[in-house]
Amino acid sequence: MTVASRWWWRPGWTPGRSFYDWQVTPTQPVADKLVEIFAPTIARLPGLEQVDAARLRIGVQGIGFVDGVKGVH
Repeated sequence: MTVASRWWWRPGWTPGRSFYDWQVTPTQPVADKLVEIFAPTIARLPGLEQVDAARLRIGVQGIGFVDGVKGVH
């Protein structure tokens, strides 16, 4: 399977339906170091795109669809 974009439809997703998730946005010195550490490995993996430190975002966990998460959950 080839994925041309990191965005694709997942089960339950439809236009206009929002999803809660966690995104880590490291401070610039941390982002610079992460890029430095991982860039050589990512460069060797076909199909992966390098991301510069200023645009680095790390998605770590989906919580659920907005219409399915109630109250303080």
